[in-house]
Amino acid sequence: MIKKILRVLVAVVVLCGIGIGVYAYRAQNAPVSSEIDSFKEVTVRQGDIKIGFDADGKAYLPVIKLRFPLSGQLKNVMFETGDKIKKGDIIAKLEDKDYVNKLESARINYQQAVVKLEKTKQQYASELISEKSKLDNLQYQQDSIALQYLPMEQIPDAYPRQEIESKRAAYENAKAAYSSALQAYNLLVEGSKDIELDEISIKQAEAAVKSAEDSLTDTILKSPVDGNILSVAYNPGEMVSSSNDSNYLAVVSDVKGLGVTALVSELDVAKTEKDQKVEMEFEASEGQTFTGKVLSIDPLPVTDSSGIVSYTVNIGIDNASDKILDGMTCIVSFVLKEKKNVIVVPNTSVKVVERKQVVEVKEKSGEIVAKNIKTGLTDGSNVEVIEGLEAGEVVIIRAKN
Repeated sequence: MIKKILRVLVAVVVLCGIGIGVYAYRAQNAPVSSEIDSFKEVTVRQGDIKIGFDADGKAYLPVIKLRFPLSGQLKNVMFETGDKIKKGDIIAKLEDKDYVNKLESARINYQQAVVKLEKTKQQYASELISEKSKLDNLQYQQDSIALQYLPMEQIPDAYPRQEIESKRAAYENAKAAYSSALQAYNLLVEGSKDIELDEISIKQAEAAVKSAEDSLTDTILKSPVDGNILSVAYNPGEMVSSSNDSNYLAVVSDVKGLGVTALVSELDVAKTEKDQKVEMEFEASEGQTFTGKVLSIDPLPVTDSSGIVSYTVNIGIDNASDKILDGMTCIVSFVLKEKKNVIVVPNTSVKVVERKQVVEVKEKSGEIVAKNIKTGLTDGSNVEVIEGLEAGEVVIIRAKN
């Protein structure tokens, strides 16, 4: 029994010796451990760099309340609450029979006024011809009598006194008749009072036609904007009033008037100005960026319960969408500086070596080389490369394990 135990112990010792030897051999031939660098490859791209600040925003959608400028019975309603509508679409119509009749009557009166004016002009032209002919005859008579009278006046002794006086009286009468006719003709040439009155009548008739046309047009209610029908207050057959005290027939949202209000802190509002570029991201339209600009900054401060002072900034949206509804929230990014289509790399890829900016570039051969670069604008995550790199190159970002 003792011999058997001794044989087992000897076997164990031998195995242990072999194991230790193998371990020692491997340890002797293993490489010395050291810190191993891990790295990430990033392709140099062309893109935009922006710096700015963010604020919380809320969409506001202007609404327009519509009513007929005339009172009357509602004939048709073309849309229902919730319908989309385009600028110029007809929303509703009033019964227009009376207005059509008024327009026809006004047009008839206008035509009658035109005919009357033409007749008056013809009469005036005829009167001018008649008066001119009369004036010419009186001129002829005056000249004829003058040929008889003037020689008598120069040689009175050659003619009987009674005959001279008779011719003189005839001559004076002819002169007076011609002078009176000339004065009347000149007044007639200056213009006709009847024509002036008829022209005034035509202008009045034109105004009546225009008024009747406008009234007929006002029986049709059109949308002034692109938007949505938010409410319709009347049904066909009901009477509607143009009074300001009455209900509006319809309320329409103005999609193109969609805007955003943002509360900007008193520190950031000093960096905000009218027409400044703004970008917005709505939770309801994830992945889509809307652009716009600052329209105005309210001068009155808004102070919250914690005493933080902010100012309301009103923003217009360039690419408005009907998917954005009144009251929806968004993140508003106010752009302070921006560079477009520039060479961009991550900030972490840039190192400073001996006061020079350096990046490691992996060449097509696989070799990693250092390159000096010059940088420009940075947004804190990425930086613009002004010189030293081209789009498509691969830079190395190293991290210690």
